[in-house]
Amino acid sequence: MNDNKYVTIPELAIKKGKSEPTIYNPTFERNVPKFLLESIENLKKAKRKKSSLLDCYLDETNSSINVCEVENLISKEQADYLRKKYLY
Repeated sequence: MNDNKYVTIPELAIKKGKSEPTIYNPTFERNVPKFLLESIENLKKAKRKKSSLLDCYLDETNSSINVCEVENLISKEQADYLRKKYLY
């Protein structure tokens, strides 16, 4: 098991299914805290399975992004990018 505090989100070139695609920015997806990565992975899994709890996973991911931003674990620009890519 990897005990690193920071991990890298798997690369995605363009987020599909949006009216306006989010272009992949590798600098904003590096050195992401592990708990944020787990929230994002859970959200992606819930979307794939069309979970009835999708709203809970969206809230969890948004909360994780907010915590990272407030605690200065990620920049405001990075937080905005992650919100746009995964939440909107």
